[in-house]
Amino acid sequence: MRLREMLPSECSILISEQRVARLGCCRDNQSYVVPIYYVRAEGQIFSFSMPGRKIEFMRSNPLVCVEIEHSTDQHRWKCVVIEGRYHE
Repeated sequence: MRLREMLPSECSILISEQRVARLGCCRDNQSYVVPIYYVRAEGQIFSFSMPGRKIEFMRSNPLVCVEIEHSTDQHRWKCVVIEGRYHE
C-alpha cells in the first residue's frame, strides 16, 4: 500500500464531492463520533441536527473535528480530517 499526503486542491475536491462525514466531539474526557450529512459553502461545513447528545457535547466544548472519506476498495481510499469550532 502506498500512502501520500493529499494536496490542498485534492482535499477541497473530496470535501465538495461528498455529503456524509463523521463528526467528532468531546465533553468531560468522553469522545463521541457520529455520522452527519453536510454541505460546504463559503469555506465552511454546514449541517443540521435535532437537539441531542452531539449538540450537548458541542455546546459544552465547541472544539470539533470532521472526517470525510471516499473509498473504491480496501486499497484505494482518500480521507480528510478538518479541525474546527462549532457555531449554532
